[in-house]
Amino acid sequence: MRIFVIVNPGLEKLAEQEIKELVKVKVKIYGSVLDFEIKDEKEWFYLVEHLQSARRVLIAFGEDAERWDSFDFQDYLSSDSTFKVEVENLKGQENRFKIAKEVAGKIYTELAKSKINPKLELKHPEVLVIVYGQEGKYFLGIDLFGQEVNSRAYRVFPHSASFKGDLAYFFVRKSGFKPGEKLLVGLVKDGTMAIEAALFANKINFLDKDKITKKNYSFFKFPKWRKVDLSGFGSLKTKPLPPANKIYAFDTNMQSIVSAKKNAQIAGVREHLELQKYSLEDLDLKYGEKEFDQLIFQVTSKDEDNLNEIYYQASYVLKPKGTLLLIGRGGWQLTVSEKFKLLEEAEIRRGESSYHYWLMEKK
Repeated sequence: MRIFVIVNPGLEKLAEQEIKELVKVKVKIYGSVLDFEIKDEKEWFYLVEHLQSARRVLIAFGEDAERWDSFDFQDYLSSDSTFKVEVENLKGQENRFKIAKEVAGKIYTELAKSKINPKLELKHPEVLVIVYGQEGKYFLGIDLFGQEVNSRAYRVFPHSASFKGDLAYFFVRKSGFKPGEKLLVGLVKDGTMAIEAALFANKINFLDKDKITKKNYSFFKFPKWRKVDLSGFGSLKTKPLPPANKIYAFDTNMQSIVSAKKNAQIAGVREHLELQKYSLEDLDLKYGEKEFDQLIFQVTSKDEDNLNEIYYQASYVLKPKGTLLLIGRGGWQLTVSEKFKLLEEAEIRRGESSYHYWLMEKK
């Protein structure tokens, strides 16, 4: 089975690494599209349950909008199905509409050979066909979920300064955090970064439990998989872990802590997080010296004046060679403390917003 994974710009290398960690396959990268083969449904389901860097996951059927490889559309569409063709990453509404119409016509032609006639549904289709333009190619596939998966259903109580799950996961991995190490997320806001860290560390499925229970994801509608046992798919059951494997997080605002706890409960990781309210100045009172391997702070404009305190507290609670990841608004400049060595500095954009980050190592 050939798969296309579509990611947001800047996450390509991380997604390649994550895919190889989960299923050990060879991956080709075309801009924001990752192309690879997977051997069976079991391996496929395990991948998509845990692939935190993806925006869309497609069952591939070609790289050309005018012609494509042999593909068994009857495995994914029936006469009872509704579907829509959506074109992404191409300029011009008329151009996108033209391509969508051509692709839908070809799908009808292919299905007519098996006397299958699905219905077009533009608002709430059961099956979503994606055409993604990249590097002069058209990557075509059936979206496994029928929706983008990076928004994360657990973010019911979002913070205005937070970001989607895939970007939060990017920052967690950028910090150098690995399962079994001790991570502290400072100024946690709605908890997204801490939750993504807990999902990663404990290999917990990030998908919406209610949608799995109610079978609202597209893959439940595929004729090919109607007889496949999906009872284990989406299971969020995990064994209790020792406290050393928990993710630690704090915020100075009680409302943020309440929101983070509620979101963590929805995500199924509440038992894996220790969330507390306290001030930045109390960090050295709450935790021991040299206690953490990594420390992540997302610093908003109201927190920028606390940079020296962040450096002081980080140098106390971090182990030697421990890492500090600071995330700030685009264009913000800071001076690196003499207590730290700068390892990496870069900026990543999301729509109209941009985030500047600095990865440092404690000397």
